[in-house]
Amino acid sequence: MLIICYLVVQRYFLRKGGGAIIEITEHMLLVIAFLGAAWLQKQGGHVNVDVVTMRLNLKVQQILNIGTAAVGSLIWLLVAWIAAQVMWDFFEREIVVVGALTFPACILIAFMALGSALLALELLRQTYGHLKKWKAWRKEQ
Repeated sequence: MLIICYLVVQRYFLRKGGGAIIEITEHMLLVIAFLGAAWLQKQGGHVNVDVVTMRLNLKVQQILNIGTAAVGSLIWLLVAWIAAQVMWDFFEREIVVVGALTFPACILIAFMALGSALLALELLRQTYGHLKKWKAWRKEQ
């Protein structure tokens, strides 16, 4: 918000362009999205559509929770692995992002790999938690 206000003042009052500020904010959006995904998952902030699952019995709900967390962790581990491979490839070939700023593209891909790996670890942690709940529930039955 402050950056936008700064850009408006700079453009209309000082008659100067935004320079690299817009490019930096674009890259920061990517970084924030990937690094924030694991935290958001831990907080339970992702969208849940539970209209159907709330009508199922507790056993089926728990199995679905285990399955979705496990599959999600596998998918994000795969994304992290692919991002790490792309990052290394970009590093070896010295690919750069060209714009107002010029910097190695592997830096952006590194944030994608790190964020994906953190999200996968959080989903693995949640899978373990769902398994513990399911085992406790089975003992009660």
